[in-house]
Amino acid sequence: MPLTIITQKELKSRGYMTLGDVIRYLAMNQVTNDAFSVQDGRTSANLRGFGTEATRVLLNGEPLPYFALDQINGAAVDLRLVPITAIERIEILPAANGVDDGSGSITGSINIILLENFNQVSGELWQSVTDEGAAETLLSFRNGKRSNNRGYDYTIAWYHRDALHASDRAFSSTSDHRTRGGSDLRSRFSSPPTIENLSLTPSLFADPACPTERVTSTTTGTACVINLNTLLDLSPDDERINLGLGADWSFNNGLRFEFDLAFTDGKTSFRQIPPAIFGDTLTFGTVFYRPLDTGTPLVVIKDRVTHISSRTSGKVATWDWKAGLVYGRSTASRTHNNGLLLDRFLDALQGNGGINGNRTYNPFGAEPQNNGALVDFLTTNWNEYAEWKEVKLFGEFTTEIFNLPGGSARLGFGLETATESLQQQPSPAAVNFRIAGSGRVIQVDEERDRNAAWITAWFPFHNRWSANVGIRSDDYEDTNETSTADIGVVYQATDEVQVRTGYSQGFRVPTLAETHSRIAPGNTTLQPGFSNTALEPEESETFYLGITWRSITIPGLIVSIDMWKTRYANRVTSQLVTPSALPSLMLVNSGTTVAQAADLNARYEVETTIGQFTFQTQQAFLERLTDTQGTLLIEQSETLPDYRSTYMVDWNRDRHGATFSLFYTSDYDTPNGTVTSIGREMVDAWYTVDLQYRIKTNALNGGTFRVGCRNCTDEDPPFSNNSIFGFDSTYHDPRGLQLYVSWEQVF
Repeated sequence: MPLTIITQKELKSRGYMTLGDVIRYLAMNQVTNDAFSVQDGRTSANLRGFGTEATRVLLNGEPLPYFALDQINGAAVDLRLVPITAIERIEILPAANGVDDGSGSITGSINIILLENFNQVSGELWQSVTDEGAAETLLSFRNGKRSNNRGYDYTIAWYHRDALHASDRAFSSTSDHRTRGGSDLRSRFSSPPTIENLSLTPSLFADPACPTERVTSTTTGTACVINLNTLLDLSPDDERINLGLGADWSFNNGLRFEFDLAFTDGKTSFRQIPPAIFGDTLTFGTVFYRPLDTGTPLVVIKDRVTHISSRTSGKVATWDWKAGLVYGRSTASRTHNNGLLLDRFLDALQGNGGINGNRTYNPFGAEPQNNGALVDFLTTNWNEYAEWKEVKLFGEFTTEIFNLPGGSARLGFGLETATESLQQQPSPAAVNFRIAGSGRVIQVDEERDRNAAWITAWFPFHNRWSANVGIRSDDYEDTNETSTADIGVVYQATDEVQVRTGYSQGFRVPTLAETHSRIAPGNTTLQPGFSNTALEPEESETFYLGITWRSITIPGLIVSIDMWKTRYANRVTSQLVTPSALPSLMLVNSGTTVAQAADLNARYEVETTIGQFTFQTQQAFLERLTDTQGTLLIEQSETLPDYRSTYMVDWNRDRHGATFSLFYTSDYDTPNGTVTSIGREMVDAWYTVDLQYRIKTNALNGGTFRVGCRNCTDEDPPFSNNSIFGFDSTYHDPRGLQLYVSWEQVF
């Protein structure tokens, strides 16, 4: 199967400081999940838009640990584990690949290859800043040493990004989008409140203290609204330390030992909206209220991820073998400050608040003056904690089995055994839903064993065509056994043209959080409690056909076109069921997603009298994406961009270099397909331009200085009426113009 490869040179020439930037501007990553679309700052891959749980992420060919929190909707890898300065290249495979990668490779995989054969000391400093002064800093130090039969290298990196507030950007400073042709998305849950009294006509009216500009008309009266954007962040404050270590030893008897370690320790903080309260007061009826005097809810996430891989390889008779151990551990704690105790607050609205049960919380007026002791009694800080861990042992064996006209046929097989565990511990108050807005993490303390075996073979039938086949079986103790297979054929039609086609399968085993959640009669929120034995693995299959042209008449020109069709079935979703008189929610296997796509990759390198030029483009066409849930067919092709592309021109001459990059996203309908009568239906196309100039100095042993801009024309993201921020963060970057400089020094 064909790979899309991004080299370290391309990463640096485009000014990327994080893997989040790489993924966001990857054409085939149809939906972005990073700091600007996931509030807690995580960066996850989402090939073709099937979901972050459907893309497997590996480091030097071994799966990385999953983010420990929030695994009820599938698990995903947080790409912040790997600093961009330690990467040699990134290999992207946008097709099901269960035989090679195991669970999680539903729609493809991303393999991050670390730098090796490093025999020097170097340091890098990257600094960027937005128009609003939000800074981003990356400081990295790398050291390596090689000898004839052994070597090591390590990278230490520190990264920090300032929070970007919604109020910092003009387009996201208000949730009233009427001046842009959209809707007024300000919330009627506000302070001062909106009051409802069904005994009056009209029944809905704004608190008299509500400023005139915040009073809006409704079908049943008036409402006091609030612009929540002044309280929220577009991206969180993120700080982390990364450590990467690699070592290898080769022995005279043919044995080779390799060791990799990746570690990150990070802290992410962001503001949340104060909770919306719908409650009865002592004398005025029901209020739609948002308590601002309890303090802005602040969330702090501390995460720590460790990945260790050790491998030993050698040869016995005609068999090449490799055996190893992989250890992965991910921990995360989420602390919520100024959480509102809902039962105490509703009691206080009725005049039964406080320690003695005789205090009243007053929600009325422009600035409610409530007793400080009462406010403290109504709020609390609460924590969630999760730990995910896996230990895996594996062995692989390959040998030549017989000769064919195109070379020696090879056979391989492998075995692995692993133990996975998940511990999620929410705050007791959050489990009982005493805290407004709580309930994200369910209580889980489970582990499971799994065993897998696979066989692969490669047959070079002719010097112009070959075939590969593979089959794999995975047995998880808490789900059904799963089998996957793949077959591929490569045909070298001419010296210039190669044709390839194939079929592959993938799967995803439900997480321990998903398999140990039960229905809760009368409560539509997932609860812990038992093993959901009916939940089965998700399955996928990919058909692909591709062609590559390596021109002989035009040296340096390579063009590849690949067409894909992926079917993602048996998806884990939540559904309302009624085993009793009260509705409940349960995770079930229901739904199928089908996508048809095509990728175009072209590259041309040419030497001229004024230097070397490289022209490159990556383009992804999403022809069709449909969801089927039961008998309901949902056409999604128009609700997300069907065309994304990148174009790059790179120039180098002697010590100088420059790069021009353009990224384009096509237009699409609003995600839910419907808007209000005054809302907009179409999100416009968007493009950004990046520029970089670099020079390698003669001083200081040859340092490299880079200066550049991202989104150099300061293009605001196109308007979307489906977000209070006025743009769609799953496809567009809100940062605007970013200026950056970097210095790379070899010591």
